[in-house]
Amino acid sequence: MSTLAPVEALSLLIEEEIEKVEFRPFTLLSNLLKEDEYQSQVKWDVTLGGGQAHGRATTADASTDNADATKQANLPIGDRVLGHGFQVLRNKIAEAKRTGPGALKALFGMHIERAFEIIPFELNKAIYTGDGTAASHGIYGLNNVLTNPAYAGIATATYPDWAATVMANGGTGRNLSKALMDGVDTAVKRRGMTYTHIYTTPEIIKKYEDTFNAERSLTVNQLNGIADVGFSGHAYRRVPIIEDTACPDGTVFFLDFRKLKLKTYALGEVKDENGRVVGAMTNAQKTMGMNFLVAELKNRNPHLLEMEISLQAQFQIRQPKCVAALKDINQ
Repeated sequence: MSTLAPVEALSLLIEEEIEKVEFRPFTLLSNLLKEDEYQSQVKWDVTLGGGQAHGRATTADASTDNADATKQANLPIGDRVLGHGFQVLRNKIAEAKRTGPGALKALFGMHIERAFEIIPFELNKAIYTGDGTAASHGIYGLNNVLTNPAYAGIATATYPDWAATVMANGGTGRNLSKALMDGVDTAVKRRGMTYTHIYTTPEIIKKYEDTFNAERSLTVNQLNGIADVGFSGHAYRRVPIIEDTACPDGTVFFLDFRKLKLKTYALGEVKDENGRVVGAMTNAQKTMGMNFLVAELKNRNPHLLEMEISLQAQFQIRQPKCVAALKDINQ
């Protein structure tokens, strides 16, 4: 490890240490499809409806009249950075080197572990509530697509097919019911869409259980003498319901994961004016599909090594109508 520049050594250590990180508390982030991004704008072509089928004689020319409207959607990436910085005394590094490779690994491993307690938590939260501002690290999340009149630069007033499906109650809470769940299911299907996952809060998961408790008999799992009076899993119409503490209160999201992606910018190697490597990217295939930059920060203290682990991210919803939300549910 001592033969590598600090950032190169740390990038390799991150790839090893992240495999030990418990990602389950960040359930939406963990399950999303990840993809590299190489441009400063996430761009994609979208079909916005309006097209009609038409007939013609076999001898007549084909026509593109009444074709679907198409636009290019775009979201910025790279304007904001989400990261965690730390400091290590060079005395500690020297002592660890003399002790052995394991000590050096443990010294930096502690800071890496802390970074991955902080960064995924913030990123997972922004995927739900991000509004593109500095406070949400430039990320546009699920809540934004429910309310934004022009998500990714396309106006929903002009193209209603671009809008998400939202069933709210004007801010007044109501109890979860099968009728409400069925209402979202029907609305989504009437728009020609479907959903693959349902995400909500732990409290609403319990309300979902209570909805059916009165109509079922408690069962006892006698395997190994254990009595189990709870549910082992949750689903609605065979679609898994997943709890996430970052999910906004009072909300149930119906999501089509095939149309959702987390993009992270692949910056590449960073060198200073002398050609020395001061920033190195991790291998996304070994870091949960995300591109992390490990960078050495300049400072005026020769006894102190300052580092930052960061990423540049954007959440892409390929088509807003693949997102549906049941809101104003009592916790």
